[in-house]
Amino acid sequence: MQQVALDVPGVRPREAERAVTSALINLPGVQWAATSSPTGVVGIRFDPAMTELNDLLDAVEAAGYPSTS
Repeated sequence: MQQVALDVPGVRPREAERAVTSALINLPGVQWAATSSPTGVVGIRFDPAMTELNDLLDAVEAAGYPSTS
């Protein structure tokens, strides 16, 4: 497993937090995703053999909140 932290500045409201977490957790190989509204940071644990970093970034952007990481 690998862990990453993504900077997602627009993920401040609770609805944004749920949308981003849901988009990530539905990807294959993602074990968990946690979003911190106060900091705009999303922590993710995933299996890099099943999901690549670009897949995570694409999922966050598709949820409407592009990452700056």
